[in-house]
Amino acid sequence: MQLYEKYRPKTLDQIIGQGKAVKTITRLIQNGAGGRCFWISGISGSGKTTLARIIAGSIADDLYVNEYDSADQLSISALDKIEVDMQYRAFGKGGKCFIINEAHGLRKASIRRLLGLLERIPDYSVLSSLQPNRANLSCLKITLMRIHCFQDVLIFHLRIRALQNHSLNTADK
Repeated sequence: MQLYEKYRPKTLDQIIGQGKAVKTITRLIQNGAGGRCFWISGISGSGKTTLARIIAGSIADDLYVNEYDSADQLSISALDKIEVDMQYRAFGKGGKCFIINEAHGLRKASIRRLLGLLERIPDYSVLSSLQPNRANLSCLKITLMRIHCFQDVLIFHLRIRALQNHSLNTADK
């Protein structure tokens, strides 16, 4: 397991430095976020994919979360499969999520097809993780901010982890 995967936040409470985005998403999830499309943008390393995965986990069971890298995997045939998958209701939490990373790398034909699909979203959520916003859609746009004091955030995060590990080790004794 890669280090970034091991320490990637698993809940909205664990996300540091993106308070405005977390507050907006928390409010939407509490009010029922089904049928919405989230366009998440921000610089590299700002937490776009992490945030998309957390939202997806709150809306859909793991079995119904599909993640694509636009440059490699999101061909017209993959979009055909997404369209078919959108027609069937999911069990469990009831939602289906499609995370599209690096969407700025989509080809024009894929963008047109994706825009058509987004017009017909049923009660499911489609999550798109973008760098620059290339498509003007009627989706909720969430822009993640640059974390200016990365060193302070890292120290804070490591302190929390150390305290959590210490309390676990103390409880074992």
